[in-house]
Amino acid sequence: MRAYMLYYHIFLTLFQEVIEQSLWYEIERIDKETSKTDDIIIQLVTLDYGMKDKNPIDNVMFYSKKTPNEADPISEDQKPSFIPGHFKEQQIRIYSKEKDAKFTEMVREASNSWFKKFLEIYSPDEKVKPTNK
Repeated sequence: MRAYMLYYHIFLTLFQEVIEQSLWYEIERIDKETSKTDDIIIQLVTLDYGMKDKNPIDNVMFYSKKTPNEADPISEDQKPSFIPGHFKEQQIRIYSKEKDAKFTEMVREASNSWFKKFLEIYSPDEKVKPTNK
């Protein structure tokens, strides 16, 4: 009989829940009297080209003038330089149903504060800045 080494399951969490909880904590820390939590929507969005983290150009066949009846994959030296190095990204989107400028600015401030703390903990060497659109 063959014995298998089974690992103990220690911890599991959904990353989106961690993000949402820590963002809510930061919003409440900045504005303790906010009662408009129903007016804030937090989404973790994954964007890719339908192929997870793979380059979609690798699966495209190209025709050349020399051999118009034969399709070949593009060679590495022919790939354009503007093709990104990664093909999957995750975004944290925060929406406000409330149109009040003071409220939306408070949420923006809390989001930026949270993001700075997140970077200090998880990627202290990264030079990433939040985008305020």
